[in-house]
Amino acid sequence: RSRGMKCAGSSTNSAPPIFYSLPASQEAFGKLKGDNKELLIIPGASHTDLYDRMDIIPFDKIEAFFRKYLR
Repeated sequence: RSRGMKCAGSSTNSAPPIFYSLPASQEAFGKLKGDNKELLIIPGASHTDLYDRMDIIPFDKIEAFFRKYLR
């Protein structure tokens, strides 16, 4: 049974660049088995934004996921 959550950034520009983290996250997510998984895509965020941009990291969703699946 898998227990995984991936967060990936994506661009909202008219011609968005393809960040490696988004395709890699989507590929890894697709390989996870089970239904206890969630892929969070943060619109407009780059990979490095998710290191320290506290204002865009969805801590509430991450906490809810952990509370549900890490009992």
